[in-house]
Amino acid sequence: VDWPKGLANQTFTVKPNVTIMFKQTLFLFAFVFLSLLGVKAQVVPSCSTAENPIWYYLSIQEETDGPSLYFTVDGEYLYGRALATDESELATQLWRFEAEEDGSVSLVNKSVEGYLNFQYQSTLMQSLATISSKKLTFTFQARGEKYALRATTLGAGDACYLGISPSESMNKQFVELTEDFGNKPAVIFDIQIYNDSPIKETVKGDENWYYLLSAKNGVTGEQAICDNTKNEGGAPLTVVALEESNEAQQWKLVRNEATGNYMIVNRATGLHILSNSIVQDIYNITSAGWVSNNPGFEMRYLGLGQYAFCGVEDDGIMRYLSIQDTSAPAESLNLSAMPSSSCAWTLKVAGHSTGVKDAIGSEVNVKVVGKRIVVEGADDYRVVNALGMDMPKRSTLTTGIYLVVIGENTYKVTVK
Repeated sequence: VDWPKGLANQTFTVKPNVTIMFKQTLFLFAFVFLSLLGVKAQVVPSCSTAENPIWYYLSIQEETDGPSLYFTVDGEYLYGRALATDESELATQLWRFEAEEDGSVSLVNKSVEGYLNFQYQSTLMQSLATISSKKLTFTFQARGEKYALRATTLGAGDACYLGISPSESMNKQFVELTEDFGNKPAVIFDIQIYNDSPIKETVKGDENWYYLLSAKNGVTGEQAICDNTKNEGGAPLTVVALEESNEAQQWKLVRNEATGNYMIVNRATGLHILSNSIVQDIYNITSAGWVSNNPGFEMRYLGLGQYAFCGVEDDGIMRYLSIQDTSAPAESLNLSAMPSSSCAWTLKVAGHSTGVKDAIGSEVNVKVVGKRIVVEGADDYRVVNALGMDMPKRSTLTTGIYLVVIGENTYKVTVK
């Protein structure tokens, strides 16, 4: 569902950036990076339904160095509270957005499945935020990297913004505030998606393998990213029908603790999906290989068990991994409709390993003698250069970095 019309400049038409080819009946698809220019770093939420909900946290920070206060249902009213640590209280802080025909949205809380609304209290001469069976619609107002919520129907005294009461006696209760508060911290909030489908990243000696499947609407069957570097002349990465016995379709996610980004590493070859693409004609080709400064990908949860992978390349442009029909006009990158789009991927468990195959044994030794790579203790191995190309075993090599792949182990070797 597209995000409300009130949020402008969130849909971008971009030139096609093709990388990975994939055939499905008569159509030719590609695994691509889509350019994203001039976009603010705010989270753009997606609307959803009760049948397929996408849940979010909403939080306000009234002071620069103050705590974040999360929109929390307490009884029938709404308050700003610390993030819940008790799972039984979690639902009181989770919200989803329903799209309305006029481009506005209504907000639904998970704990009571009721709508956010206002209730006027004559004794306080104030409208309190409450949960009701009747819906009130809102528009999202961008505030830099954050948002404000404005009711589409004016309340008492022309109040319209949802915000925390400035009165200390109200105990951080949400009320309806006037236009005067439209740009004040009391109404400006962050949005953070709740990941209800977390993946297990790989740590040293404990490897979790996944198939990366396209979640795009209209894609038939399970279509998986595959390392195709062994096939000379073909695209380095392809999106093909899932083969659960094919280790070239299995990937692990290794987190860089310094940046928070993930390296996407293939099980069969040990090569990475590189986050810097290669320009070819009007396309940007995604490749597989190994480079020492590969920045990896930011992994963004989209809801519905889907993820997006994006990264800022050397040209300063953020690009998303996506599939594109190369025989059709280039698709737009719509940040408000990411779930089930060409940029959406699901991760299907492919297996778990300790990183060492029993058949290899523990006496494997990889070393460089002269300009040759020598492997002791294993006969079945591959030598791959940084571009993902297989090199002849025991051959004299040029100066550079190579990968030696032995079963599920990958060794990085530098030939000087």
